[in-house]
Amino acid sequence: MNGDFYGMIGLCARAGRMVFGAQACETAIKRGKIKLLLIDDDASKNTKKDFMDACAYYRVPVIVNDTQRRIGDAAGKPANKVFGIVCPEFSKRLIEIHQGKISGGVKV
Repeated sequence: MNGDFYGMIGLCARAGRMVFGAQACETAIKRGKIKLLLIDDDASKNTKKDFMDACAYYRVPVIVNDTQRRIGDAAGKPANKVFGIVCPEFSKRLIEIHQGKISGGVKV
């Protein structure tokens, strides 16, 4: 994942459009508030499986961070492993950046 992805995560966190932590994300998923779930790769296997199952059931897209750079650092919450994006625009943009459809903030 590129720097634009982590920059967008930081912007989302500063805008207050992110839910931090496993418990808060689980509640928000069940309430239909989460539009995109981000999981750091160093989360436990059980945490990943539980959230992948919940997101499949509630039809929430998931991105698992597979690089050494941590989502928690970008969001300003380095102790957390699970993050929920509650804004549809931010989630759409993060998915586009993750899939490589946007480079340098410009649609390709």
